[in-house]
Amino acid sequence: MNHDALSMEELTVRATAALQNAIHALVDDHRRRGLPLAVWRDGKAVLEVPGPALQVRESGEAYKTGPPESAVPGEE
Repeated sequence: MNHDALSMEELTVRATAALQNAIHALVDDHRRRGLPLAVWRDGKAVLEVPGPALQVRESGEAYKTGPPESAVPGEE
């Protein structure tokens, strides 16, 4: 076996990732341009305009663990 050749599993993982990236790019493009996408719903193809994307924003603060400060007994 050629050591430079990718295994079938590696090829599958790469192909799946490439397909997912292409789908995300297509949906983002349609969202920006307000164009509908054809999707499969209840056995039928329907057109839907993608809604606004959700954005997750990190606050930059360190995550805290443990109970909230107000839950500490004896403190209010």
